[in-house]
Amino acid sequence: MISENEYNQLQKAKRNAEYLGMLEHSMEEAKNGKVKRYLSWGII
Repeated sequence: MISENEYNQLQKAKRNAEYLGMLEHSMEEAKNGKVKRYLSWGII
């Protein structure tokens, strides 16, 4: 069994890895010209 602190650290590491993966995916899309621009009234 792990402590609550260890569990929280694992959860934080998991969220960070997911976030970094999302950023990497977004950068690849931007590099390939697949960028959506959002305005307050909608997508252009």
